[in-house]
Amino acid sequence: MASRRGLLWVVLAALLTPGCSRSRPNIVLIVVDTLRRDHLPFYGYDKPTAPFLASLADRGSVFENAYSTSAWTAPATASLFTGLYARQHGVVTGRFAVKKLRKEGVAMRLNRIPGPAQTIPELLKAAGYSTFAVVQNSNIRPELGFDAGFDLFLPLNPAKEADVITAKLREIQGRIAKARPYFLYLHYMDPHEPYARNRAFFDKRAQGDARRISAYDSEIHHADAHIRQAFEALAWNRDTLLVLTADHGEELGERGFWGHARSLYGETLNVPLLAFGPGVRAQRLRERVSHVDVLPTLLEGARTPAAADAAGLSLWPLIGGRATSLPERTLFADFWRAPEGRPELQQRAAIRGPWKRLDGEAGGPYLFNLDLDPAERTNRIGVAPDMAEDLRRSAQRFDASARRFEPEYAETLQDEKTNEELRALGYVN
Repeated sequence: MASRRGLLWVVLAALLTPGCSRSRPNIVLIVVDTLRRDHLPFYGYDKPTAPFLASLADRGSVFENAYSTSAWTAPATASLFTGLYARQHGVVTGRFAVKKLRKEGVAMRLNRIPGPAQTIPELLKAAGYSTFAVVQNSNIRPELGFDAGFDLFLPLNPAKEADVITAKLREIQGRIAKARPYFLYLHYMDPHEPYARNRAFFDKRAQGDARRISAYDSEIHHADAHIRQAFEALAWNRDTLLVLTADHGEELGERGFWGHARSLYGETLNVPLLAFGPGVRAQRLRERVSHVDVLPTLLEGARTPAAADAAGLSLWPLIGGRATSLPERTLFADFWRAPEGRPELQQRAAIRGPWKRLDGEAGGPYLFNLDLDPAERTNRIGVAPDMAEDLRRSAQRFDASARRFEPEYAETLQDEKTNEELRALGYVN
């Protein structure tokens, strides 16, 4: 009798762990474009820019040190989808690389996610999930391979307002609700520049840079309200694992620059990462994590084996409370440009523990202690040269050992529609 009771407890314990749940949760991945974590109240911001997300953060796991893998959308989101770094999946150019083209009829050669690189929607679909996506960013498009694995992939016109996503979700709500389990990917464009002045939050009395930042904050507030509408309409408080992050951050004048796709400083690289749902503990985690960890985390939550080539680690041991730390490792980020279509590495960041090495920035290389200097103002490469060299060698070892996929390309024409998309993003006047 005692042995049977012991066996029963073993079975119950297994069924209650996230990776062994009898019923698999719905999975929702939300990316809010250009969202800085330090402009969110649950990361210490003194303005209530995201009250709904803050309420989820109180009941979920918040990663205080999460990093993008690049400085702009296409490579960063490809890393989210594949669990690979940019130099592995090869998506280093996209519409950003040709954003200055204004003439119609110009042929564009764009990187796309390689076919052999398994993505979140492909792996979940193979595991029995119905898969949906509603996206606004013009870099998250079928020609770049982001539609692979989706039953329904809806690339909307590049209007920046979250209202457009909410309206589309209402149209397909019935289809999503009937699909169990399902994976849903949403990519909101608020608060990408040019910043709208959403009246419910924008401070019309602000002047100069403060006025611009107020508009940026009002975009966050606007997106937060629409995420709440989606959450309530689709009942994500039940049987749903929700993960929210940003593709990258945004420079707001700290070093004399605005926007992104210029450097790998913290303003661009630091992103929020929030997990909420069954099996997720309410906690704040200081472990340093990356976009490449999202794929293995979601797949473990779905009881689906991770892709064999994934560079990241599942975060379930942390968010489920089974561990307090991950194995020591180095995280990477790359920023490429493609003058005349030739990809060239511009900058690289390597992060291990509190140390961050930045190569490619003028006056570098730089070494920052993120615990002592979170704003990345003091170069400590002369104080800790051994650490700087160790990070450099770590990057070399990774480059030598990590699997790289052969680059794949898609050709499209620069037309008025593309120009309109670039204008909506503020790239073309």
